[in-house]
Amino acid sequence: MSNIDEGLFMGQAILEQLEDFPRHRTLAINMNSTSEKDIYNGNGSRASFTTGNGLELFSELEPAKVAGHARKLSTESFGSDVSFLRGSDMSISGIPNSSVNGFVDLPGTSEVLYTRGSLGNSDPQSSGDTKIVLPLDQRHKMNRVLLTMQRKLATAKTDMEDLVARLNQEIAVKGYLTTKVKDLEVELESTKQKSKENLQQAILIERERFTQMQWEMEELRQKSLEMELKLNPNQDEKQITETTNQLAAEEKDAMLQELNATKEQLNSISKRYEELELKSKADIKVLVKEVKSLRKSQKELKQEVGQSLSEKAEAEVQLVQERQIIKHVRNAREKLLNKCRLLHNRLLECSVNLSTDDENLIKDSSFVQEALDLLTTSDNKIILLLDEVQLLAKEEGSATGNDDIQLNNHYDSRTDDELRKIIAGIFTENANLKKQVNSHLRHKLKCDNHVKE
Repeated sequence: MSNIDEGLFMGQAILEQLEDFPRHRTLAINMNSTSEKDIYNGNGSRASFTTGNGLELFSELEPAKVAGHARKLSTESFGSDVSFLRGSDMSISGIPNSSVNGFVDLPGTSEVLYTRGSLGNSDPQSSGDTKIVLPLDQRHKMNRVLLTMQRKLATAKTDMEDLVARLNQEIAVKGYLTTKVKDLEVELESTKQKSKENLQQAILIERERFTQMQWEMEELRQKSLEMELKLNPNQDEKQITETTNQLAAEEKDAMLQELNATKEQLNSISKRYEELELKSKADIKVLVKEVKSLRKSQKELKQEVGQSLSEKAEAEVQLVQERQIIKHVRNAREKLLNKCRLLHNRLLECSVNLSTDDENLIKDSSFVQEALDLLTTSDNKIILLLDEVQLLAKEEGSATGNDDIQLNNHYDSRTDDELRKIIAGIFTENANLKKQVNSHLRHKLKCDNHVKE
């Protein structure tokens, strides 16, 4: 990794040295003469030299273009670096390189680096070629620096590959070690379990042996006492009583210790019992309170459910009533419409059309009599129509049956009554107008008949 960092540092140093060198832009002039073509690359353009040493220098590049050109050169690939070195080696003899970049020796202590317009030259007035003037003494240094950087990049690449291979090996070793550690953990757990079982069995065996040895020691002690009594029949009874008293005292002390331990255990058990009893009483009180609250909430919920069911039933009843009211209103209005249609047709039948002129009426007396008869019949029809209209106006939503009476109680029929009255008024006005027209026609016919006579 140090070789990569060193290579990047050397590349940055080269870019800084390139920024210190003078940069000039030359304009290539196309020549039509084939004799003046470049004999090396076959290009029909050449650089024109008008100064004393054969070099025409143009205006210097802008800072932004120079920076862009340097950045473009710094990001060239490995192949472009090789072509750059090859062109720099061949520029000693003045022969340009066939690649994109190349050196051309100029008179004096400087040389020109050719670069095409594709390297970032966006000047629309130039012909696409850009030249960087470099001193001859710096060219060899640059070539050496580029070669060393290339070698360091190659070594860095090999180091990277080695590191990747090592990393893969370490990953494989790590996986193997993790599996091995897991297997060892399983084996360790099984050995722990086996050793624990073996230890428990050994402890039980040793306890049994210890108890057996105690019983044997007690038996041997009794036997030894009996043997002493047999061997020393004249021994003082005080010693025997003392030994027996000592044994009794020891047994008494042991019994007292056991009694004290049992008393302490009994006290601790009684204290735990009291604590548990108090805790159970408190829990019972809490449970009783919760049961009471749940019962109250259950009653409230039952009341709410009953109320909601009653409201639902009332809503369903209201819905049924509304539907019946709507149906009743629809039927009543359809009935009213049919009556109005019949009355309108009868009103149209009451109209009298006299298609003849006044002169014909005067000449034909029979036609006058027929017209008068028609007018009288029309008046009679109008009178009957007015009677029916009055009956229609008086029908203020009269219904038959208990269901209709209940619907009328729920439904406000004032709008239908007003509508019925308005329609009856319209029909009466039209009938009166018809009667007036008939009376005028009758009066006219009678006047014309008197004039004719």
